[in-house]
Amino acid sequence: MANASNPGSADSLIDWLLLNAPSPSSGNSSVLLSVCWSLAGVSAVILALRLYTAARIIQLVRIEDYFMVMAWICGVIHTSLLTAAAYSGLGRHTSSLSPEQVVNAMKFVVICQVFGIASPTFGRISFSIYLLRFVMFERKRRMLLHFCIWSQVVVNVLTAVIIYVQCGRYPSALWDRSIKATCWSPVVQRDFGFFQRSWNSFTDLYLTIMPATIVYNLQISRAKKLGVSLLLGASCL
Repeated sequence: MANASNPGSADSLIDWLLLNAPSPSSGNSSVLLSVCWSLAGVSAVILALRLYTAARIIQLVRIEDYFMVMAWICGVIHTSLLTAAAYSGLGRHTSSLSPEQVVNAMKFVVICQVFGIASPTFGRISFSIYLLRFVMFERKRRMLLHFCIWSQVVVNVLTAVIIYVQCGRYPSALWDRSIKATCWSPVVQRDFGFFQRSWNSFTDLYLTIMPATIVYNLQISRAKKLGVSLLLGASCL
């Protein structure tokens, strides 16, 4: 435990999170926003096509489709909060910002993290539920997919909780260095964050490889097996 005025407090977390441009006159926010909103637009088109296919062609919107909608909504909220942070000064050198701008930028950065965690989590859960339909009679694979789903919930919820409870009753100390609060050492969040990212990467890898093992046993040509495997395993991207 450390006081907010010490290295193991919210002060060091603010310094660690805040993006500094190379010089006071330049900034990185335009690149950040261009990439984020471009990806949001592409994903919106893909999601719309998916929902159209489910509702009009298959005439059945399944639970994994709803999870994917939640993933997209959380992604848009995350990008919107980053946009607000950029307009408050994120991406510019701190010497060109007022204290109020620094606080506002950091506030949006801290708040957006939960949506940045939730979006890919909903996506992994959606794909896992989708794969369950192909292994209805394979107990081992069903158990592994259920484990993926619930481990995603537990690990990522804990990550979000750790972020917001590390300063106790004063979460605003995470973005406002004028608030004196007793906070956990940033090492706690850093180390658990390493574990969370590693586990999410492992889950992504498993969800990329598993479809290929399912398709391998289908009675179709090798070319079709390869095509379907690449399509279902596109989560590696």
